Amino acid sequence: MGEGLDGFGVSVTVIGEDLYVTTMPGSFQRLTGEGEEWQYMGQLAHLRFFHRLLPVRAERLLVVGGANMSVGKFREVELLKLETEEPN
Repeated sequence: MGEGLDGFGVSVTVIGEDLYVTTMPGSFQRLTGEGEEWQYMGQLAHLRFFHRLLPVRAERLLVVGGANMSVGKFREVELLKLETEEPN
């Protein structure tokens, strides 16, 4: 989901049959195993691109590194839960 440059510098990983992606504007999404639908999972605390998304057990993802135009490089890591949230 998204528009414009939302797909620039994204990070992806696979857990089970699901593909997870975090976008430059901070959207956290999941593509279902059937590949038919994107689900909004939540929002990153820090907007970043060219970061890494790593699985931590079956219920969490770790966001590592990356940068954004106003802050520069990130040293902070972020832990994401694999539970669906409603978009704001």
